[in-house]
Amino acid sequence: MAGFVALGNDLYIGTYKSAVKNGVENGQWVVLDHKVKTGTLADATTGDKEVYFVVNEVDTVDEQSIDTVDYKVKEGEYLRLKKPQVGEILVATKFNGTLAEGDEVAVGAGGNVEAIGSRTPITKLVVKEKTNEYGEETLRLLVL
Repeated sequence: MAGFVALGNDLYIGTYKSAVKNGVENGQWVVLDHKVKTGTLADATTGDKEVYFVVNEVDTVDEQSIDTVDYKVKEGEYLRLKKPQVGEILVATKFNGTLAEGDEVAVGAGGNVEAIGSRTPITKLVVKEKTNEYGEETLRLLVL
């Protein structure tokens, strides 16, 4: 899984830890618990509220043979989070369903983006471009 900011600023929040047992992948979306300073994967309900894009730096050594696409932030480790800003382009390989260029999307199940449907989320995105990066189908998402 890959996720990075293609166009935007490079300011990140790094004081919240993952509260996800199986880890969080780059390009997924989390919601924050400000009292205990943790982030959990968003879903179709919490994805309509304040969400943050995960863009951790891969901190493994080559000898571990962990591909960038497979990198996960383990439970209890710090998340590197990006608050989406209008006009930014975010890149992710994590999405639900079949999406096409021009589709409006929002954060949904499993912390992935999906078709917006009739929802009214705070963070809306549009599929600006579909590409293939890291050997996987990839979306370039424009923050609306």
